Amino acid sequence: MSFQEVIKSKLSIFILIALLVRVLLVVYSSPSLYEHNDSYLHRDWGRVAFLYGPAETYQKEHISNVGIVNNLPPGATYMFGSMYYLHVQASKVVNIILQREPGQVLWMNDGTFANMFLRLPAVFADLMIGGLIYLMVLKKQKKNALLAASLYLFNPAVIYNSAMWGQIDAVPLMFFMLSLYFFSRKQYFGSMLSVVLSLFVKLSLLPLLPIYGIILLTQVPIKKLLWYSLIILGIIQVVVLPISKEPHLWLLQFLSKNSTNVLDNITANAYNFWWLVIAPKLLVPAITVGEKVFFATYGFWGYALYMLLMIPLAVIVWIRRKSEQLSGEFLTGLFAVVSIVYFLFLPSMHERYLITFFPFMAAYVGFKKETLKLYLALTVAYTINIVSVWQYKVPEAEIRANPVLTNRLFSWILSLMVTFAGLYFYTRFVRQYLSKYSKQKEHSST
Repeated sequence: MSFQEVIKSKLSIFILIALLVRVLLVVYSSPSLYEHNDSYLHRDWGRVAFLYGPAETYQKEHISNVGIVNNLPPGATYMFGSMYYLHVQASKVVNIILQREPGQVLWMNDGTFANMFLRLPAVFADLMIGGLIYLMVLKKQKKNALLAASLYLFNPAVIYNSAMWGQIDAVPLMFFMLSLYFFSRKQYFGSMLSVVLSLFVKLSLLPLLPIYGIILLTQVPIKKLLWYSLIILGIIQVVVLPISKEPHLWLLQFLSKNSTNVLDNITANAYNFWWLVIAPKLLVPAITVGEKVFFATYGFWGYALYMLLMIPLAVIVWIRRKSEQLSGEFLTGLFAVVSIVYFLFLPSMHERYLITFFPFMAAYVGFKKETLKLYLALTVAYTINIVSVWQYKVPEAEIRANPVLTNRLFSWILSLMVTFAGLYFYTRFVRQYLSKYSKQKEHSST
């Protein structure tokens, strides 16, 4: 489907509606008085990048007294700096139109106007993801393509995360979805570059890499894989030069420092398997990854369960390496499974990180409509989870006393629901593709 055809299709109307909804919420929720601390940090890093250069965001000298140094990769830094620059230029235009001197309009100087621009990358990433879902599903299930795209575009938790909370999770997700789109069309260089760009913005999708790496090894010849890797590594080295004259050393130091979560709680307000386990003693006090259960730490068990559940998925990828080209249906289903597994079991999961599941799963619903109920159930649980953690215009003290978070029974039921749904989907996916392989083997032997 060409770009012109997409514009003329019903999808364009849905994208315009999704954009309008998000823009209205961005305008409504951008006042700095009620912003989440992350919004303040993004704006501060954007200010420093704009005034002093991106490298200075990783140093304390120009960071505000109540801020912290940048802990996000260079892609996010460039994005914040660019949006801050656009905000400054737009402010000049508005002052000319209103015939005001710089500094006279409060909402342009207290951070409100800057917050609007800083939310735009995630908003447009959401729209891009909706378009990619549509294109991936369209080829095989034309009648379900619009439904699949709409499931993501109008997912309340997705909208809340990007437009109201001001988080940038949608941007790395957009690049990863673009990677799967390229991969389903055998455009392997574009796929690999997109994955690297995803991590160049935020490291939150690192748990997807083991399975993605196995897919590359089974589908791309080693010589091409090495050649593509060298080219992409060279591109990244050049792009990091504005931050460091020794980009390879800087990147290694950055990864060693920031590849793990800042918090050491076994779960950071995430309704996952660990919330299910520790909810009875959740508030007395928070359980850390270093505390022992049985003969090992919570952190050890988290990584062990994640790796254990990755093994059948790796086997499925391996046995399908020659049988058929990996389709959009298989890829989106596979990464939906990986996403729910890592959210359920890896230590220090934040509540927001379940968002990774929804673009993959929305596309998979387009291929297999019978999974719609599971998608909707997890959407409800996830929406309650993130809204209970942060609400616009509610003081932080009141959020900590939120009746949902402090109601152990209700939050425990939600975590049970998410855990059961995730394991059900995992089991169903694994059985489906392993049974296909068994039947093919029996047929070939006869």
